[in-house]
Amino acid sequence: MRLPGLVLMLLVFVPWAESVWGLAPIPSFKLRIATASNLAPVTSALTAGFQKRFPGSELEFVLGASGALTTQIQNGAPFDLLLSADEEFPQSLAERGLSLSPPQVYATGKLILLSTQVDLASGLVVLTDPLVRQFALANPETSPYGRAAMQALKASGLWPALKPKAVVAQTITQAVQFTVTATGIGLVNKSALYSSDLSRYLSQEGHRWLPLDPTTYAPLKQALVVLAQGSVGHGSAAARAFVDYLLSEGQLVLAGAGYGPP
Repeated sequence: MRLPGLVLMLLVFVPWAESVWGLAPIPSFKLRIATASNLAPVTSALTAGFQKRFPGSELEFVLGASGALTTQIQNGAPFDLLLSADEEFPQSLAERGLSLSPPQVYATGKLILLSTQVDLASGLVVLTDPLVRQFALANPETSPYGRAAMQALKASGLWPALKPKAVVAQTITQAVQFTVTATGIGLVNKSALYSSDLSRYLSQEGHRWLPLDPTTYAPLKQALVVLAQGSVGHGSAAARAFVDYLLSEGQLVLAGAGYGPP
């Protein structure tokens, strides 16, 4: 079937629509996105890429622990999307009828041991060294990265000896801050290495940072949901436009910050 020229032009220039014959452009909009704090190093690049596609858009990334953000959403916080660090929190929102879509995995996170003081050539066992008095990790109850760190420590058999040294942060971003400013060593997200403050350590794998064995913790499958109580007056169309971007061009941004594919 041949489409009229006007319809073809609309299909090209209007990136979202309720249906082929109900095309209607959405004016400039702002999305409020509840965002797992491990994504902090990529929010600026994601915004720049999305705004190239949709010049009238504005993205507000509200960073926090996935569990804490989920609680806020359950209490009525007006977010348009949740970008979680796991699948469980988005699934819990879907089960409560608070999402407009089932969870979709957008990236796979990676856990590392990071040190600004001691050499990591000996691996995770370095945490037992008497010179290491404390180490940081995120709260396992609210942070999927903290949960993964706890799983890795227990799998290593080192947790009973290390428990007195643990400094628990409320978010993975705070765990990174503790590592840099207080403890000197911690279990954190690999994407932290791509921040301007820590990029100097990228070339020092095996000494200043070490990837943890991915078989010692559950895969960090990071999922998103479009939320039913969003703040955008145009409903879910604008939020879905961001999802489409994140699962296409946005994958290059995520890969460039150390994330694995969905």
